[in-house]
Amino acid sequence: MRKKIILLLMVAVVGVMASGCGARRNTAKEEVSYEMKFCNQTEQNVSELHLRPVAEYKWTDNLLQDDLWENGFEVPVNIDGLVPVTDGWQVKMIFENHTEQIWKDVKLHDGDTLVFSLDDGTPKLTQTNAQDAQEDVQDEEVPDEETE
Repeated sequence: MRKKIILLLMVAVVGVMASGCGARRNTAKEEVSYEMKFCNQTEQNVSELHLRPVAEYKWTDNLLQDDLWENGFEVPVNIDGLVPVTDGWQVKMIFENHTEQIWKDVKLHDGDTLVFSLDDGTPKLTQTNAQDAQEDVQDEEVPDEETE
């Protein structure tokens, strides 16, 4: 089994998102602290990864910086700070071949694992909610057997 390289990503949203970046000034904001895992199952290597809470906001800087996010690998993504309240974020990947895809209405929550893939060129997202994963583990617990 191939080892997975983990790149540490940190989204500095406090200044960027709170300042508005050209967005409407009346957008409600909330304080968040999310630690998530993003998994690349696109069958392509990603050279740039960007996020934004709503279309009116500018994209974050490249979260990968100078690193390449290879297919089959995961990266931790952290968002800390004051961000706009939204029903779904947007995630943009620019691939090594300079094509790009945007996943829309991505629900971000602390502890979630998000698997990004392409289905005949159409962005697809599979998301495991941290709370659901914890409940699954609790359901699988085997009771102790009594000894005689």
